Amino acid sequence: MVYFYALGRAYKASDYSLAYPLARGLGVGLTCIGAYYLLDEKLSIVGITGICLIVTGIFVVGAFGRTQRDSIRTKVGLFWPLLTGILIGFYSINDKAGVGYFSPLSFCAFLCLGSMLILTPVALRQKQSLSEEWRVNKKMILLSAICNLGAYPLVLFAFQMAKTGYVVAGREMSIIFSVLIGAIWLKESKLAVRLTGAAAILCGVVLITFS
Repeated sequence: MVYFYALGRAYKASDYSLAYPLARGLGVGLTCIGAYYLLDEKLSIVGITGICLIVTGIFVVGAFGRTQRDSIRTKVGLFWPLLTGILIGFYSINDKAGVGYFSPLSFCAFLCLGSMLILTPVALRQKQSLSEEWRVNKKMILLSAICNLGAYPLVLFAFQMAKTGYVVAGREMSIIFSVLIGAIWLKESKLAVRLTGAAAILCGVVLITFS
């Protein structure tokens, strides 16, 4: 639940092309480190190099990819994406451990039910905002829900069959597209710097995938 809150605040506090690479890239690196210590999944030299590239990319995006607006609110603008990345590391390890005890579909159903029970009362406290959001973005909300319910079980099945680092790295191949979407669709600036940092993160993700 904290992850959903942090993710929403990250997108609100920062540009999409800044928040997404920071959060997802940091999540990959921390998950691999956590899997090494908690799940006894070994890291090769290639994997360690990949983590170093991810850290480098995060530094480039965080230090040089901020706009003047981001600089004014640096602490808030970077805090939420980085917190989201830390939480991604935690829940990825939890997912890997969870599918070791339950089937992916059962585990997914349990988490979805828990999320619904906890988040529904929170959402209903903002009925006006909820109604307006539904009226304006109903189609996108439904599409997002369908995609999420379709993709998450696949990730859980992948956790059953492969090492944690491989799975989280594979699901973050979208990092480079987030910068392009932010620049082309959302008209965000600092494309060159953010693309450079995102490319370094993506290269690190690829190295972890093949480590």
